[in-house]
Amino acid sequence: MIVVIADDFTGAAEIGGIGIRHGLRVVIQTRLDELKSADLLVVVAHTRALPEAQACEKIKRISDTLKTLKPDFIFKKIDSALRGHILSEAKAQMDVFGLKSALIVAGNPSMGRVIRDGKYFINDIPLHETGFSQDSHFPAKSSDVIEVLDPKSTYNLQNIKPENQIPEEGIVAADVGTLADLKSWSRDLRSERLYAGASGYFDALLSVMDFKVVSRKMPFPFGNRILFVGGTAFPKHEDFKRRLQEQGVVFSNMPREIYENRDFDMDIMKKWADEIVKQFETHNVYITMQHTGSNERGLAQRLCENMGQLVWDVTSKVEMDELLIEGGDTAATVLELLKIRKLKPVHEYLTGVIRMEVLGNRNFYVTTKPGSYKWTEDILVPRTVSA
Repeated sequence: MIVVIADDFTGAAEIGGIGIRHGLRVVIQTRLDELKSADLLVVVAHTRALPEAQACEKIKRISDTLKTLKPDFIFKKIDSALRGHILSEAKAQMDVFGLKSALIVAGNPSMGRVIRDGKYFINDIPLHETGFSQDSHFPAKSSDVIEVLDPKSTYNLQNIKPENQIPEEGIVAADVGTLADLKSWSRDLRSERLYAGASGYFDALLSVMDFKVVSRKMPFPFGNRILFVGGTAFPKHEDFKRRLQEQGVVFSNMPREIYENRDFDMDIMKKWADEIVKQFETHNVYITMQHTGSNERGLAQRLCENMGQLVWDVTSKVEMDELLIEGGDTAATVLELLKIRKLKPVHEYLTGVIRMEVLGNRNFYVTTKPGSYKWTEDILVPRTVSA
């Protein structure tokens, strides 16, 4: 069994999609109770938004449990834009599994995310000049990988290039500019080393392990009732929004009263939910939270919880076939409120855009993607309204 610990839900789903791309039986779990047997088990730690000490303790607890499974290979999925408590969580995982070294390969060249001479670029733009500079939890203030990951030199992080040897001890972050670089970092795997990185690196590792890419099956059609959940501050692409509207999707933005006030009147939430339920008689709905201007501390987390509460209210009144959610924090919050804890990936539309069957409910599916990724054209499905 291969085991992956991911720090957020959309990252876990992304790994699950790569697993089915390579023909593996995959299960994604948000809780460690009743662990499912699979070729690839992906555990959602949901630590990115936690304080560092709490995040590390959670990683230790998860690692202690996973250690009893005696996995053949364990991987730590990190955010490709270097958000999260990456080094401290890696060290916590190393301590539990008794590992001496860790190799971090964060770049994903197929998505324009590369590291050259220790500097991170997205489509040739330095990391701190991209939208990630506005992240609510981990705003990118530099493109220097060591400055981002180890600003106080706590872990003596080193940057290494593909032609360098990987040290026997310590944590290193690798340059990666091409797919060939990913392959070079996937050779000579050692049992005493932790391997951590973005989805592109995991894909390369599976290829080296001789899990060849299998032919993709045609996805079966989306269900009729679809709720889209826009849980990210990344801007919508207007052309894609227009095309969804042409298919009959109604966009419903969070009332400003909810966005601006922590102690908003709950009747406003109820009214918003009732409006969406009414829309579902004839349309599918895309809910968003596109506002600006608030400096409230903890705003992002509160908005995730508000969106989660709205989804719970709506789905308790409308029998939904599909949930499509963008943003890892929002996905985790929604699934926790709906008590969805085990999922089986069934189709990878694009890297990171993954459709999953909710185990225990064969008529309900969840599709997720990271907030910075684009939706696939395949979700442009018109609603069929019964007479």
